[in-house]
Amino acid sequence: MDHYGNVAAERKLRTPGSKRRPSASASRLVAATVLAHGKLRTSCSSGDEAGGVVQAADGKLRTSCSSGDEAGGVVQAADAKLRASWSSGDEAGGVVQAADAKLRTSCTSGDEAGGVVQTADAKLRASWSSGDEAGGVVQAADAKLRASCSSGNEAGGVVQAADAKLRASCTSGDEAGGVVQAADAKLRTSCTSGDEAGGVVQAADAKLRTSCSSGDEAGGVVQAADAKLRTSCTSGNEAGGVVQAADAKLRASCT
Repeated sequence: MDHYGNVAAERKLRTPGSKRRPSASASRLVAATVLAHGKLRTSCSSGDEAGGVVQAADGKLRTSCSSGDEAGGVVQAADAKLRASWSSGDEAGGVVQAADAKLRTSCTSGDEAGGVVQTADAKLRASWSSGDEAGGVVQAADAKLRASCSSGNEAGGVVQAADAKLRASCTSGDEAGGVVQAADAKLRTSCTSGDEAGGVVQAADAKLRTSCSSGDEAGGVVQAADAKLRTSCTSGNEAGGVVQAADAKLRASCT
């Protein structure tokens, strides 16, 4: 009786509803080149100038830069709805348009480029003026920043922030100076350059730190805890770069 009773109790415990299969998603590995939000694909090639393609699911970035003497490019993003087009005579000019960031950048150039970026959501305001070379683009939609810098003799700079809260202060000898301040992306960037570019970007929420030093060309590093930004720019004649972001976890490497 006890024996059969125990068997019956054991059978009750093994009801079909009590069986569970282990979740397949728990053991899935995500490839390093495919990010959950970023789904990044970056292809960069450069001659004297920069070329590149950046694609990200969350940033939905698409950057294509081609250059003759200077850099031209297109940045397209689904979330940021960014569209940047640069054309250059001697230096770069461009227009950035974004639905979410409501970006509007107008760059005009004689020899060099100047520009203004205005956005409703990112509240961006960027103004660049240059001596011999130009320039930069600061763009953010939900702080999903994308930055593209091109230069003639020297390099411009990249300012990027996620949740931006940016504060960038660039000081230089002959080179560039600038201040970027943002609260909730409310970016304000002012970059001016003589021959070379140098800069420091510091941000509380984006925890950005950019240090750019230049001999003939500019190099820089952007690191951010929240934006997870990493930008490293080095240049021979001109700058090329890669911007990769998964939920603003940007990593930019410019060669």
